[in-house]
Amino acid sequence: MLRSGPFSDERVVGLLNSRFVPIYFDLGRGSPAADKAARVFVVNAKKNLGGAAVSTPPVLLMTAAGEVVGEISNYATEEQMLSGLRKVLKDHPEYAKPSANEAQLSRLQRANIEHFVGNDVAAVALLAPGERTSEEILFLAQIARRTGDAAKARQLLKSLAGEQVAEVALEMALLSWLDGDYEAMMQPLAMYPGDGARKAEADYYLGMAQYHQGDSKAARTTWKKLVKANGDNRWSYRADWAYSQTSDKGKAKQRRMFTTTGSKSLLGRHGYMGRQNPDLKKR
Repeated sequence: MLRSGPFSDERVVGLLNSRFVPIYFDLGRGSPAADKAARVFVVNAKKNLGGAAVSTPPVLLMTAAGEVVGEISNYATEEQMLSGLRKVLKDHPEYAKPSANEAQLSRLQRANIEHFVGNDVAAVALLAPGERTSEEILFLAQIARRTGDAAKARQLLKSLAGEQVAEVALEMALLSWLDGDYEAMMQPLAMYPGDGARKAEADYYLGMAQYHQGDSKAARTTWKKLVKANGDNRWSYRADWAYSQTSDKGKAKQRRMFTTTGSKSLLGRHGYMGRQNPDLKKR
């Protein structure tokens, strides 16, 4: 659930990688992801997770000494996860300090980190001195889109005439997504280059545009190709989530709970617990 939802969000992933040490393991003893030492570490802090059968555990935010400083539901939305991570950093500023090598990063990389931690004023200020590169302008447009300032985002994207053509087209398509203009999304997403860095993202939203225009079968074909081409990728998980909760006949299925039997998803999962993929709801 987490990989298809919050952990498919670039801001969540960026924040985790820049201010936390993400560790994944399975509490179960027989899983390929089981880790005995990690299990002991967690159970020492949360005794209720040491039973033979426990409910789905939350995301635990812990210090190296084993102190639990925050918990976030395994079924959290992207915004809830982002808010929870930022709150821990706010409540514990001693853990919010930049890493030793951060000062050596480019100003765009440092601006990205400021954006991830929720300090957009600082992110914009970092890019203020001197002439901005096309990559920096594109990033500022992304900030504007994510914070709901579509007019500002479009203004910045238009200033990039002739530069970053594929990325500008993708960003314009994502602005159309926010407007619920699915038809306007189709051409720029379909034409996104196959070797582009955001090809999987473009295909995910192409499938969504197809789905919301009534062509569920085409959408599911697009998502199936995405998963096959990208394998273990955050957009593969989000596409698999959408694929598992739709049908070729155009209706969204009720969410499926995990089971030990029955049909599997494109990624070999038995289902997705928790909420419905929010992107399947018309904007």
